[in-house]
Amino acid sequence: INNTQTMSQQEQEQQQEEFETDFKFSQTLLTVKECFVYKIPPMSNSKGHRAELWNLSQTVNDCNTSSTSLEVTRVDHHELKLQIYISQNTGGDDGVMNHSISINGSSKDKKLFAECVINLYETDDTTGKLRTMEYYVQHVIDSSRYFVLRLQNKGRQIFIGVGFRERFDAVNFKECLNDYVSSLERERRAEQMQQEYAAQSSSSSSAATVTDSNDVQQ
Repeated sequence: INNTQTMSQQEQEQQQEEFETDFKFSQTLLTVKECFVYKIPPMSNSKGHRAELWNLSQTVNDCNTSSTSLEVTRVDHHELKLQIYISQNTGGDDGVMNHSISINGSSKDKKLFAECVINLYETDDTTGKLRTMEYYVQHVIDSSRYFVLRLQNKGRQIFIGVGFRERFDAVNFKECLNDYVSSLERERRAEQMQQEYAAQSSSSSSAATVTDSNDVQQ
């Protein structure tokens, strides 16, 4: 009977894991309809990247504000995706990642040009600490409208530059990332409080059991 019950629990846990794998929470946090994408040189010094060195008049793959957009999407509770899309009519095929998707079920397609997947629950192999937002997204040191994104593509790390025409788009992008980090910190504090409460409850329950046992013996 015990074996049968144990197997039943294992099956339930497996079904729950399969359900969680199939069902992925997704929420679009920000959409910026105009952005620029750049191939960038290696960082020239330890202070950071400089946008003035990017040849700002030359965007990647003829990206322009009428055809290139950036979306920030939270996937489940552990990942944030920064995705850059280019309208199909640009005709370019040099994207970091290329596949078409449907927009709101319409026949018009857009191509995923690049994707930066952010996981702040991952541990850095070098420091042994949790990775920060700055690992994935860096601000340039000479402008508030340009950023550097770290991409992973087939085991390689690629850095690209992203810029915004309007300053408020850059501000919204920065605030969106900051809000996401703040929400994770609140969630982690809540989880820690739950664990501490569960540990205290378990300790109190054990102490009460010992007291009851002593009373019986007396």
